[in-house]
Amino acid sequence: MAWVVRYWDEINKRNITSREISTREDAMDEACSLMQRHTVSHVAGANGERIDIKEIREWCSAQTSH
Repeated sequence: MAWVVRYWDEINKRNITSREISTREDAMDEACSLMQRHTVSHVAGANGERIDIKEIREWCSAQTSH
């Protein structure tokens, strides 16, 4: 299963699921990018894995500090 980012689109007032993303790292990068303009809920992936917003923020922060 591919990874997806789930987020809230404030302009259109609806929940959105991103396009399918092939890797966890790419999905996390997409979540970081989306957080600049939307409210990200979580990243969902293979085998029902779910990455919550706290872990996404930590990951994004770690990426920008490199």
